[in-house]
Amino acid sequence: MPEPAGSNKEIIAIKVRFNLTRQSFSGLLVAYFDLYKINLLAHFSLIIEGEDLASTSLAMPHDQLVEAIKNGATRYPVAGEMNSKVKSRLNSSVTKTYMETLLNHIKSKDIGSAENMIKRTIEAVLSTDRIESVLEFELLNYGEFAQLSVDERSEKLTMSDKIRIVMPYAENQAELAEKIIRENIQDIVLVRVSFLAESDVYGSVLITCGAVNGKIHGLLLAAGSDRGLADIDVSLSLIDYYSGMLGLLAHPKLDKTISPKIDALLRKIDSGIMLEAISRTDTVGVVTIVSDLLKTLTGRGASVQARCEKINSLKMTLLLNQDKEKKEEKAPAPKDDVVSGLRVVDASLIVSPGKGKSISSLKSGDWVQVLLNPANPLSMKILKSLNLIEGNKPKPIGTKVHTIKRTPKIGYTIYVQVAEGVLGKTIEEQDVRVKTGDPVVEQAEEKSSGSLLIGLIAGIVVLTVVLIVLALKK
Repeated sequence: MPEPAGSNKEIIAIKVRFNLTRQSFSGLLVAYFDLYKINLLAHFSLIIEGEDLASTSLAMPHDQLVEAIKNGATRYPVAGEMNSKVKSRLNSSVTKTYMETLLNHIKSKDIGSAENMIKRTIEAVLSTDRIESVLEFELLNYGEFAQLSVDERSEKLTMSDKIRIVMPYAENQAELAEKIIRENIQDIVLVRVSFLAESDVYGSVLITCGAVNGKIHGLLLAAGSDRGLADIDVSLSLIDYYSGMLGLLAHPKLDKTISPKIDALLRKIDSGIMLEAISRTDTVGVVTIVSDLLKTLTGRGASVQARCEKINSLKMTLLLNQDKEKKEEKAPAPKDDVVSGLRVVDASLIVSPGKGKSISSLKSGDWVQVLLNPANPLSMKILKSLNLIEGNKPKPIGTKVHTIKRTPKIGYTIYVQVAEGVLGKTIEEQDVRVKTGDPVVEQAEEKSSGSLLIGLIAGIVVLTVVLIVLALKK
């Protein structure tokens, strides 16, 4: 199968454990960076009295580490003043250039240098020294990152709002709904299925079931004769899988005859049979149900993949109604004549402190090198057409500066000509030096200079041989 949509890892979670040996304090930090826009998305930290956090394993997933940080605030004696310093000073300490350098160390697997950078930053933020730090990192996508904001959104809701959301999944019983909320009961099982039937029927399904009674609360299904209808990876994060399912519902090859038939058969499944299937530790029961159903409908077998996961109904609802503006910036307003009639994609300038040119000295028509975000379909199309994807990573692209705007307290907004009718947009807070020129031309020049050098060496060798021959004849 082709690489599923949403599988690109756009974010890096840097997990840090540190120990203040002089004052007998220990701490944890999880910071999230966008790999393509090079900005700090969020950070979670905790510093406590004593060394209880010094033994925390950084091998645990980023979300579990964040949960440990949140729970630790009530379990351990918190170093209040130090935590306040981290919250108030960390963002200003992490500049664009700092992030570029830190991420480059990690990409080149120079973890020691990355740890030293983190160590010095924490020392500066806390106005102390002699900190021991250890770093690990984890790659994730925006769907996985979005799950972190669910608790924050939930805290802003009143109990009556929460009950209203959960009621449809709690047999419309307010008392049961409140219990599900207060005890964080995982009352829903989400079943993801993709199938490839031998009769050229392909499809994907997302079923919402009650974890206690097996009742089907909701069902999203897309089926037809196109293989792409079964190409959503069931291992994706929930929000990415859900977004993929919504996209398939608008698929041009969606069969509006077969889809309703499969939908009706799924909804008729006995709740007891469904409960038994989703209660198993594996997915054999679900696979069997869907395989038998397709065999009944088409007369042939099918290859079925499935995944089941339990989730709280409140969390599920908040997660699947995330504001998607976080994943992709909106295009600038039409009133901005700079991009009137043009499409805009995210771009990142390549910082070059040594040989680069400062942004303030750039003008329209200058060549600069940028990176495009392959998570954007249009950007990926451009990168592939120019053969600028290597090992699933984008290579620099040479672009001409279209327009530069400087806004107080925001920085420089730079538009570059990426392709015909397409602009790349990036915002730089500081007047940093950026890499100029065209990487394609640079590569050609390197090859040309290499050939020239080889030719020169060959000429010298030939001349030397001739001189030796003439000397021997004398």
